[in-house]
Amino acid sequence: MDRQTFAIAGGCLPLLACTVVPLLVFGVLYGQWGTNLIWGLIFGFGWWVAQSFLSPEHWRAAASIGLFIWLPIVCSGLFLLSRAIWDTGDQRRRRMLMWLLVISSLPIVPADTALSLYADARVPPDFNVLVASW
Repeated sequence: MDRQTFAIAGGCLPLLACTVVPLLVFGVLYGQWGTNLIWGLIFGFGWWVAQSFLSPEHWRAAASIGLFIWLPIVCSGLFLLSRAIWDTGDQRRRRMLMWLLVISSLPIVPADTALSLYADARVPPDFNVLVASW
């Protein structure tokens, strides 16, 4: 694997694990969207903060911040982190980052489960709840 492929994998794997994979798995099995319990929170955090400050009445503005500002920030940060780890030249760190990303990509749940986790929350922080509500 070269530096560019490693950086792209580090930047895109969490997004795919949070969106495409759960949607394919639970869309086929249950006819509903799904999410990743770890990355859904990370990708949804910008939306949650924006909606917490703006109030639920301004959910469209908060959704725009979550999708068009926070999402690129997280993906860019992961891309830059992956490049920095590649540049260290330490094969052990490279493997550790990829294993961490793969393991954190595993805990996916269907929409019913995700929504039940946020049943008492004022603003659910999960990214796929944001995408499904927009």
